[in-house]
Amino acid sequence: MRPAPLPRRPLSWTSWPLRKSPPLSHAVIALTRPGEPRLTEARRECFWFAFRVPVFEQIIGERGELLAAECEAHDGLHIESMRAPLDKMTLEMSPCGCGRKTPRLVSADRAETLRRVAAYAR
Repeated sequence: MRPAPLPRRPLSWTSWPLRKSPPLSHAVIALTRPGEPRLTEARRECFWFAFRVPVFEQIIGERGELLAAECEAHDGLHIESMRAPLDKMTLEMSPCGCGRKTPRLVSADRAETLRRVAAYAR
């Protein structure tokens, strides 16, 4: 059995938790394009309440190529292509919790939080 893609219709996202959702067994992959708003924590919660599976964000290019992808550590998006956008994002070079050492895109707010935690830990 193959995963069934669900259409992405931003106007219907707000009503997903209220609708009967198809049962999912693996994960929801939220696709965004460069310049589009990133997945918010509130939207992640909507997906969780609707489908009860983890949510992973991926940024894809115009032809569907993978530019950046979130891993199971949910600590930024690993850069998969040199064309990955930096739109209001910070490049995080430290190793990820998943074990990968590739650079990650993190929100500016997240980067500031990491800096504060690191400074406090010293």
